[in-house]
Amino acid sequence: MDEGRRAPPNGHDQDEDWRTLPPIDLADVVRWRGQEPAEIVFTVEGLVPQGMVTLLTSIGGAGKTLLQQMAGTAVASGTANFLGRACVVGRAAGVYAEDPDSVLHLRQSRINSQLGVGYDRLGGRLFLQSYFGLSVQLWRNRRPTPFMAALEQQLARIEALRLLTLDNAALLYAGDENSRPEVTEFLATLNGLADRLTIGILLSAHASKSNDGTALRVTSGSTAWVNACRSVLELKPPTRWRADALDVGQSEPRRHRKHHPSRMAGQTARAVYLLDEHIRGSCQARSARQSDLPTGR
Repeated sequence: MDEGRRAPPNGHDQDEDWRTLPPIDLADVVRWRGQEPAEIVFTVEGLVPQGMVTLLTSIGGAGKTLLQQMAGTAVASGTANFLGRACVVGRAAGVYAEDPDSVLHLRQSRINSQLGVGYDRLGGRLFLQSYFGLSVQLWRNRRPTPFMAALEQQLARIEALRLLTLDNAALLYAGDENSRPEVTEFLATLNGLADRLTIGILLSAHASKSNDGTALRVTSGSTAWVNACRSVLELKPPTRWRADALDVGQSEPRRHRKHHPSRMAGQTARAVYLLDEHIRGSCQARSARQSDLPTGR
């Protein structure tokens, strides 16, 4: 997919509020007359739309962080797809609050080997930062933190940025995960960030312990985590890990030992919720397998 292809921003500058908009009685739809509506552009075809937040959820240890790092590598390398889907070609950045730099390094080396790409290809295109052990919440006391504002300024300096991965919600969000209004406000703020920078955001979160198999209960906390995201991916680990498939050295922390990239074929990430125009029309959530998703609208 073309590196220059990006969706037109729909939102407004960060410092703007409703007072900067035309009054509702002047917001006549005639302004759209004679104009073709812009199509939704996907950072990852059919799965991760630009200008919006995609939630990636699974149980702990299933490989969410590995999947995020692979997604960034696929976008930055321009030579790989992601879960069999085409990616835009551009730059990618990742905020990793759970893993130290040494783990990101080890994982990246294995991803490079598996995908057949080198650091010469990724240099100046893939930017991964560990914030392990640091207080780097994006949201606290019901509002964005100074770190979120600083992060946006830093991301804006990356030319042709197309994907931002955020790992994970438990460490980056310091609000009440069960509060529908607060979760909605946080995700609206992230959606605004994605829209202003014209990027896809892939945010990881832990699965709900009370998952009842429905789309709205795939992640811990309020159902707003699903309702406020345009796309939600659920990572399902295989029923049983093969002991002979664990090709990982002892220097890697235990929780990562089963996540060699060559074994990701044994896992499936399926989109369980896509809030597109059809769902908006019915005002209902629906479950969908990855193969059921639209591929470019």
